Amino acid sequence: MDSIQQLISSNLDIVFFIYGFAFVTMGVCVLVQPKKESEFEIANILWILAAFGITHGLNELLDMWSIIKGRSDLLDLIRWLILVISYMALFEFGRRIFSLKIPEFSHIRRKISSYLKWWLLPVFGTLILVSALMSSDFWKVGSIWTRYLLGLPGGIMIGIGFNSYYYAEEKILKPLNVKKYFFFAGVAFIIYGILGGVVVPKWSFFPASWINTDSFLETVKMPVQVFRAVCAIISAWALAGMLKIFNWEIRTKLEEAQKVLKKQLRLFEERFMEVVQCSSDIIYSIDNSGIIISTNIRGYELLNYSQFEVIGRHIKEMCTPDTFKELEEGFEKLKREGSVFLDEGKIVTKTGKKLDITAHSVAVHDEKRKFHGVRLTFRDITEHKKMQDELRKIEKLESIGIMAGGIAHDFNNILTTITGNISLARVSEDNRKGSQFLTDAQKACVHAKNLTNQLLTFSKGGVPVKEVQYIKNLLKDSCKFALRGLSVKCEVYEPDDLWPVEVDEGQIIQVIHNLVINAQQAMPEGGTIDVIAENMVAGKKDISLVEKRKYVKITVKDKGIGIPKELLKKIFDPYFTTKEEGSGLGLATTYSIIKNHNGYIDVQSEAGSGTSFHIYLPVSDEKAVAKEKMVDTHLPGTGHILVMDDDENIRKCARNMLHYLGYEVEVAKNGDEAIDLYMKAKESAYPFSAVIMDLTIKGGKGGKETIKKLVEIDPEVKAIVSSGYFNDPIMANFKQYGFSEVIAKPYEIEILSSLLDRIIKKES
Repeated sequence: MDSIQQLISSNLDIVFFIYGFAFVTMGVCVLVQPKKESEFEIANILWILAAFGITHGLNELLDMWSIIKGRSDLLDLIRWLILVISYMALFEFGRRIFSLKIPEFSHIRRKISSYLKWWLLPVFGTLILVSALMSSDFWKVGSIWTRYLLGLPGGIMIGIGFNSYYYAEEKILKPLNVKKYFFFAGVAFIIYGILGGVVVPKWSFFPASWINTDSFLETVKMPVQVFRAVCAIISAWALAGMLKIFNWEIRTKLEEAQKVLKKQLRLFEERFMEVVQCSSDIIYSIDNSGIIISTNIRGYELLNYSQFEVIGRHIKEMCTPDTFKELEEGFEKLKREGSVFLDEGKIVTKTGKKLDITAHSVAVHDEKRKFHGVRLTFRDITEHKKMQDELRKIEKLESIGIMAGGIAHDFNNILTTITGNISLARVSEDNRKGSQFLTDAQKACVHAKNLTNQLLTFSKGGVPVKEVQYIKNLLKDSCKFALRGLSVKCEVYEPDDLWPVEVDEGQIIQVIHNLVINAQQAMPEGGTIDVIAENMVAGKKDISLVEKRKYVKITVKDKGIGIPKELLKKIFDPYFTTKEEGSGLGLATTYSIIKNHNGYIDVQSEAGSGTSFHIYLPVSDEKAVAKEKMVDTHLPGTGHILVMDDDENIRKCARNMLHYLGYEVEVAKNGDEAIDLYMKAKESAYPFSAVIMDLTIKGGKGGKETIKKLVEIDPEVKAIVSSGYFNDPIMANFKQYGFSEVIAKPYEIEILSSLLDRIIKKES
C-alpha cells in the first residue's frame, strides 16, 4: 500500500491531468450536444454544467502545471479565479436543477428551494473575496471558502437534482435505458461535492483544521485528488450517456417530421395528380427513348385516342415531323438547362387533324440526379390562333377604316382631275392645249397608281421580303398616306446622308402608319407629329441594351395625352388596348415587324406630356437597290406580240399602244386561247416575239399555269407577267416561274415600249 501511495504521490501531476481532462471532456460533450428547441427542461441549463466542466478541468490542469513548474503569486491568483468561476457554475447549475423537478411529496425540498435565490451567488462570492483578502494566504483561504460555500452544496444539489429529474420524466426516459447514467451521475456529483467541498487545504479554523487534504491522506493513505479524478471520470461517462436523450429526441422529431412530410407529400401527390388529370393541357411523361409512359386524360381525349393507345407510343407519332425535330433539337439544351419552351408547334389527332400547340419540356432526374426522362406539356392554342388571326383582320380593317375618308377624298380629287382634263381635251380645238390636258390627266392617273400601290403594300403581311433601300421618301409617303383627310400635321426630319437599311417596304410602311395613327389619336384636338430619322451607332445611353452596330433611328413623337407609367410595360402585349373600340394588335404587330427586321423599339412617355416611339433598324452594308425611273419617250419597235388578259378594256388598250409602237398584236382572254395562238404562230413562219400575260384570270388559266405550258412548247419563250397585285410573290420572283420580265398595272406606253425593246433586242 505504501508503494502505491508513493507511486501516486510522485505522479500527482498525472492524476491532475486525468482529473482535468475528464472534466473538460464532459464540458465539451455537453456543450456540443445539439439541444436547441429540446422539450427536456434540463436542456436549458446544461450549458452551465458545461461551463463548470471546462473551467474546473482547466483549474486542475493549472494545478498540474504548478506541481511541475512550481507556484507563483500570479499563477495562484489565476487558479483561484478559475476555481471560483467553476464552482459558481457548479452551484448555479445545482441550484437550478435542484428546483427543476421537485416531487409533490417533498415539502422539505420545496421549502429549501424557496431560499435558493439568484442573489446567493453574489453574496457567497463577496464572502469568499473578503475572507481571502483578510487572510495571510489569499489563495488557500479563498479556495477553502469557495469549496465550503459553493462546491459542497453545488455537488449535493446536482446529485439530488439528477435523480429526481429522472423519476419525474421516467415515462419518457425508461425506454431509453438511461437510468444508470442519471444514477451514477447523481452519486458521482454528491461524492465529488463532499470530497471537493469538505476535504480542503489545511488551515487554522474549524473544520479545515480537522478535515483536510492532509488528514485525508493520513487516514485513507491516498491523495483525495485520486478520488476526485475517479468522480470526474464517472461524471463524464454518465453525462455522455445521459446526452443520448437528446439524440433520441432529435430522431423522434425527425421520424415524426418524416411521417408528417410523407403524409403531406402523399396528399400533395394526390392533389397534384388530380390537377394533372383535370388539366386542360396535355401532360406526358416520356422516358429516355421518347416513349410515352404516362398521360393525363387530356393527353388522349383531345387526340381521340384511348389511354392504352397513347401509352407506349413514341412522341414523334403525336407530332408533325417539324415539331418533333424542334423537340429533338432542344433535347441537349433540356439536359443542360432543365427546361425548354417551344413557342409554336403542331400535334396530330388520331383522325389526322393538326392542332396548334405550345410546348414546355422539363427534365426529370432520378435520386442520383441522373437524367431519367422528360415531362412534356402541350397547350392547345388552335382556337387562340384563330381568334388572333381574326383580331389581326379586325385591326387592319380598323386602320383602313380610319384612312377610308381621306382616301375617298383623294380619289375623288384625282378622278375630278382626270375627267375634267379629258373633257377639256375633247372640246378643245387647239391640239397643243388638248395634248396638255391629256398630259395632266395622265399625271393624275400616275398619282392614282401610287395611291393604289400604297394600299396594296399596306395590306401585305407575314415574313418580311427585304431589299436594301433608303427610307427617306418612304417615311414622307407613309406619314402623308396615314394622315390623309385629317387635321393633324406631320413634319418629317431626316438628313441627306441617311444610311441604307434592308427592309420590307410594305411592313415598314405599316409600322410608321400604326405609330402615326396612334399619335394622331393621342391628339384629339389636333397638332403636329414629328417624325425624325437619324444615323447612330449603338452604345450611346439611349440604346445601351442593343447590339453594338450602326442603326437608323426613327422617332415618332407627339404632344398628346401620353401613356401612364404603369401601362408602359403592357403596350406591346397582344390584345392590350385602352381604346374602347381597339383590338390591341397595332403596337403588338409593330413590335413583331421590327423584331423580324432584327431591330428594336422602345417608348418614352409621361401622362399629359406626349409620347415618343423610337425604332432602331440595322444598317445594311450593301448598296440600296435603285428604283427604275419612268422614261420620258417611247421606243418604236417591230415584232409579233401576244397579249393575254381577261379584261376587254385592257386588251383593247394594250393592242392600241402596241400598234402605235409599230408591233403586230394578237389577244387572248385566257390561258387556253393564248396557248393555242402561241402554238399556231410557232408552227407558222411568223412566231411571237413576246407574250404579255395577266397573272390572274377569272374562271380560266392565269399566267402561272400558262407559262408552264408555253415553256414546254418553246423553252426560249419571252414572257412578261403583268398584274395589279404587285406584291404577289410571282411578281417578286418572276424568273423562277419562267418569265423574262415583269410589268405592274397600270403601266404607261413609255415603260411598255422600253421593256419590249429590251427583251426583243436581247432575243435578237
